[in-house]
Formats: sequence, structure tokens, C-alpha cells
Amino acid sequence: MKKFLALLLVAILLSACNSPVTDDITEVPLFAELPDDDIYLYNDFLRYKGKDIPFEWEGITPRQILPELLYHDFDGDGKKELAVTVYYGSGTGIALMSLHILKIEENTNAFTEYVISVDNIEDWFTEPISATLSEDGESIVLHFDGENHVISEPVLTGYTFSGVGTSYTVLFAFDGTRIKATIALAMLYEEGVFAHYFGEVHADVVFDGEGFRLENYSVSFGE
Repeated sequence: MKKFLALLLVAILLSACNSPVTDDITEVPLFAELPDDDIYLYNDFLRYKGKDIPFEWEGITPRQILPELLYHDFDGDGKKELAVTVYYGSGTGIALMSLHILKIEENTNAFTEYVISVDNIEDWFTEPISATLSEDGESIVLHFDGENHVISEPVLTGYTFSGVGTSYTVLFAFDGTRIKATIALAMLYEEGVFAHYFGEVHADVVFDGEGFRLENYSVSFGE
């Protein structure tokens, strides 16, 4: 399966002799923590084993869904990486998360950051998701992962079907040491930008040390 590098940010930080981001940690909001690994995520920096790493992630929405952390050797190189889920966008019919994987150098505190988000969602799949109208024009046929799925959800009357969208709801969750992705499927119409949801794609997110890929696809429709 082709590997895709969603976004690579390299930040070379100062060593442990630098001053911490703040001296009074009690005044800074704590978003997430892994106490057994000495990892704490605050409002605008990560305290990693006593060292502070600043970041500029947007992760507070009106729904107040806080980030989550998972510390694990995802790529099998013998060193643990830190995974962070960040909920950064919400609204009517929209729920957006990004997934950050940090490979942190223990001695220098430099890190390489890999990010997967809705901005490059089409790169995640082995082949693009597409759809066509059924012969009677009353429903659609979804083409995905080598299979065709006839969707019983009817096309809205009076609107012109233009395709399938996957950029409105993207969520990540940790299941043990696995990373799961949920991506909503929506019918799109030429007459408007609203999304008509009809199903979801579920998959495992795999990080191989250079980028991401999705495996173990499943698709669900309606209720």
C-alpha cells in the first residue's frame, strides 16, 4: 500500500538547560497527561519528561473536547512515539480532529512531527472514494476499496447530485495501542454546500515511521 506523508514539521528545540515555558505550572491549564511516562500536555506546550516543548495546535472548540495522548512504539523501531488527538473544528454537520505523531529525541529534545487531518484526507485511501447515480436515478452507488455499495438513501428531490464528500467529519480515537479513524460520508449537491450524510468509513491508522496509511476498512450506512 502506498505510503503517504500527511504533513511533516521539524522543530529543533533548545536542550534541557533552557528555561521552562512557565515557572508556576499551577497557573497553566492541563489538557491531558500520562503521569507514568512523565508526559503532560498544557495549554500551549508539552512537558515531556521534565522538558518543555512549545506548540501551536488549535484544539479548543465550543464543545470543549480535550486532546488525548497515547505513548507507544507505533513504527516498531524500538522507540516510543507520542500520539495526540486534537479536536479543532465543530459546527453544524462538522466535527474535525487532527492526529499528531511526535518522534522526540531523548537527549536533544528535538522532535519530528507528523500530522494527518482532513486537509489531506484523500491521500489516506488506497484509491479515491467515488460514487455514481443508480440506473433509476433514485439512489447512488458508492465505489470504495474495490467494492460497489448501492446506497438506499435517496438523492434529495430537486437537487443535482455531484459526488461524495469526506471532509466534514473526521474523528480519531485510541483503542488500546491502536489508532482508529471514523470518516463521515456525505452526498454533495451542485445547488449547495451542505452535506447530506449517509454513512461512515472506519479504519485503523498505521504509522510506519515516514507517514500514515489506513488499513482494515469497513463501511457502515445509516442506522
